[in-house]
Amino acid sequence: MEPKVTIVSPTYKRSHILANTVKSILEQTYKNFEYIILDDNHTNDVVEIRKTKEVIDSFNDPRIKYIKNTTNLGHPNIFNKCFDLISGEYFMLYGDDDELLPDSLDVFVKYLDSNAEVSLVHGLDMFKGDDGVISKPTPLWLEDKIFDSEVYLKSLLSIDGKHGISLSAVLFRSEIITVNKIKVFGSYQWDVYFFAQLFLYAKKIGYLNRYTDIRNAAIHHTGKDGSDLYLFYINVENLILILKFLEEFPFALAVKNIDINKYRFMIGKKLLVQFMHIRSFPKALLCLEFGLKNIFKVIFYYLVFGIYRPLTYLYGKFTAIKVKFVGKKV
Repeated sequence: MEPKVTIVSPTYKRSHILANTVKSILEQTYKNFEYIILDDNHTNDVVEIRKTKEVIDSFNDPRIKYIKNTTNLGHPNIFNKCFDLISGEYFMLYGDDDELLPDSLDVFVKYLDSNAEVSLVHGLDMFKGDDGVISKPTPLWLEDKIFDSEVYLKSLLSIDGKHGISLSAVLFRSEIITVNKIKVFGSYQWDVYFFAQLFLYAKKIGYLNRYTDIRNAAIHHTGKDGSDLYLFYINVENLILILKFLEEFPFALAVKNIDINKYRFMIGKKLLVQFMHIRSFPKALLCLEFGLKNIFKVIFYYLVFGIYRPLTYLYGKFTAIKVKFVGKKV
């Protein structure tokens, strides 16, 4: 039987905790899946590669497919390669430091099977801290819901955080990625551009008011020491990626009645605020450039539109009078 679900976990320097992730995937109550582990360790880091392979081999499970990259791809190219490996009807991109609760995949698959209009379904994260204690953040929505995709898209564009999705708590219909040829850009915040495309192409989004995975908050990712680089990624890169998205998909956004200039102006103002706070001159200059460029672009648009509307109104009136006059002569 062909696997119905493709699960891909890119891994990099996580051999010491990878076993917990692999174990949580293989112990799912739903069994019809393939699990691809994509090793992105540097080829000269032979010790880490060996340890990663040993962890995978220790499970001796035929559902696991191990692939070693010939070079370190890094963000975001590693994720683009993950998309190229999709073969199942459903797809999950799973972190190498998280744990999927035993019945989560079963719940997700049954939900997508029963709701043909839903393009992706997601649950809620729990978090494991440095002390091993697991916390459950209070959800915004206390019941299962089906949302129009525009609700999630507008929330992402305005960065209000109300409709965020964790990659470790979501199952996609594969065709939304493969048919639309979704590719991603960026570095730390690459998923902003990824989810923007998904929300643009999706029909409906399913929300389940249940915890489906455990995020390992004890794993400290690059820059989480509060460095300028980390703050730049968190506070600026996401804004730049949203602007890129607005520039790349103006027609599709217009079809969905998304006011591009509203979000362009909003992001422009946020970038000017970041310009005032970033200490690095090149990064601050980038914020100033993109902020002013987009604010002026919006102002120019509304000035032109403000002139265009009355002109078209007068032209319409004049044409109507002319037609009426000609009609009288006839």
